[in-house]
Amino acid sequence: MHIILSKVSFILFCAVAFLSSAMASTELKRVPALKSEKAATSLLLGVSRAGNRLVAVGERGHILYSVDSGKSWQQAEVPVRQVLTNAYFLSPEKGWVVGHDGLILTTEDGGTTWRIQYDGIAEVGGTVGGDEGAIVEPLMDIVVTSDQKGVAVGAYGKILYTQNGGKSWEDWSANIDNPDELHYSAVTSTAKGVLFIAGELGTLYRSMDSGRSWQTLTSPYEGSFFGVTGTAKAGEVLVYGLKGNVFYSEDLGDTWEKVTAGVETSLNGSVLLASGELVLVGQSGVVVTGSQSSNFDVTRLQNGLWLSDVSEAPNGDLVLTGLGGVQTIPSKLRVANQ
Repeated sequence: MHIILSKVSFILFCAVAFLSSAMASTELKRVPALKSEKAATSLLLGVSRAGNRLVAVGERGHILYSVDSGKSWQQAEVPVRQVLTNAYFLSPEKGWVVGHDGLILTTEDGGTTWRIQYDGIAEVGGTVGGDEGAIVEPLMDIVVTSDQKGVAVGAYGKILYTQNGGKSWEDWSANIDNPDELHYSAVTSTAKGVLFIAGELGTLYRSMDSGRSWQTLTSPYEGSFFGVTGTAKAGEVLVYGLKGNVFYSEDLGDTWEKVTAGVETSLNGSVLLASGELVLVGQSGVVVTGSQSSNFDVTRLQNGLWLSDVSEAPNGDLVLTGLGGVQTIPSKLRVANQ
């Protein structure tokens, strides 16, 4: 059994996966997410920009969208109640969400309504739990490129691959060198269009062909990575994770150097701002901001709540998700504190 470290979403998926394996076999029946006035303050794990909108996802199938830079939120129409872990938008209208039970949802209206594009349980026979106690791997992150190729990654070395914008997804897990089935936390596309996967026990992979083939990279760290991101400069990439560890490469991952982030708490999510700055967020309300690979400023939210992800609102504010739901750091306040 793998050791899951730090990230609340990993704890959630383990609990759900093992509970599902113990259940009696029942027919597959997806139930739409309930509307809740408290959805914006519930556990939210990911937030993404969709043109002039923001879209946040989390527990109980909650997907929320904001058209006013995060000042107010509306709940989307969602066909499932499973935990949803991350969202990715290729355009202001077209997006995807991944989650537990190997789910991939898609939208074509900027996140107002969603439909199931891939269902992990249906793929293994249409039962919940199953007679043999099969566990359907939770998906943790997704990216789709402009050529309609896409990759979704998750627990136990699970990778799904599409060449047609998600119309069909193939199990690509056997096409990557991961004999121990280490968990994948994140996948991203850099400014040069190169894809990276980061995960458990220093797992790092690179793809030069939009996810069709993958090369194992020499990792600078043996602890778990929870995120990977490109910078505004082509060829640059950062990975981050357990205990505030951050590593930087300017040659697409061939070599790495350690970056002093100024924190010892785990970092879970990031965003590249329009200004070229990077913002990373993590445990204990930590927000780390920097314009250079070795120059970061650290602030901490007063409530100290665990943060999972961050995005930049159209008005320049930072929108954060985590245990407290959605939180906002106004751009004026952020500049004043620097």
